[in-house]
Amino acid sequence: ITGDFTGNYAIGNSAIGGAISSGGFITNNIAGNFINNYVQATSDFAAGGAIYIGESSVDNITSNFIGNYALSDSSYAQGGAIYATFQGLDVNLVNSSFIANYVKGNNDSKGGAIYATTGVSVNITAKDGNTSLFSGNYVQSGDGDKDYEAIYLDGSTLNLTAIGEGSSITFDD
Repeated sequence: ITGDFTGNYAIGNSAIGGAISSGGFITNNIAGNFINNYVQATSDFAAGGAIYIGESSVDNITSNFIGNYALSDSSYAQGGAIYATFQGLDVNLVNSSFIANYVKGNNDSKGGAIYATTGVSVNITAKDGNTSLFSGNYVQSGDGDKDYEAIYLDGSTLNLTAIGEGSSITFDD
């Protein structure tokens, strides 16, 4: 899947995957920019402002995620840019950046940029002199303060790898 995804959304009692919701299909790569996509739940949970990955496999995601969000009026919101859930799933992010993504719910808001459930491996790689940047991602529950949090791992693992001169992974949240 290649292209720019801007201003896509899902609204409903519960809402998942503002631009892409993958449940049960397999894709090799996702590349492009995800800008201002969102999910908004009116009476239940909201997950994956840009991408929801459930029971699927994605080899590589090479994208910039800017201003994506998940909102829930009465429940929790998780994964402002990406929500990943499936035992044994590998989420491979290569030369990808996450800027100003957020979640806001009535309670239990987590993962301003990425939320991963039990058994998911989140693998972030910067290579060939590129930088993967996490900046300005936050979570907010109710009318409480913003808490700057890029990634929330709920029983999942995180692997960070920089390959090649000048490659870096930077967290500025």
